[in-house]
Amino acid sequence: MKIRVGVFFGGKSVEHEVSVISGLQAYNSFDKEKYEPIAIYITKENELYTGECIADIGNYKNIPELLKKGIRVFLMCNDGKVQLIRYPQKKFGDSGEQPSACKSHILRWHLPRKEAFRLQLWQPCCTPCRSWPC
Repeated sequence: MKIRVGVFFGGKSVEHEVSVISGLQAYNSFDKEKYEPIAIYITKENELYTGECIADIGNYKNIPELLKKGIRVFLMCNDGKVQLIRYPQKKFGDSGEQPSACKSHILRWHLPRKEAFRLQLWQPCCTPCRSWPC
């Protein structure tokens, strides 16, 4: 079984572009036989996006177009695990169809408590987890 690793990059920093480049280099350096890296882009507005297109450096030439292709997510703590949940979530009783790229796109990985605390720095304001860190 592969270890799932979230690679966060981007953010509000003046080093945003450098973070994207070095984050994608780190993402691409993982041994894919042992690990399942997940690229997670943080916009300058602190929104989180993931998906195959997020891991391709060539897509960062046009960020608005990239964000249309990507899957917006947020972090949530549940039973000691950190999850990436697609945003917006389907509302109760809503029968509207989600875009196919977003269906059932829940990514899970376990992080030690110390690592989960470090992720607090990346917590977007829409995260519903009230007991952060978990």
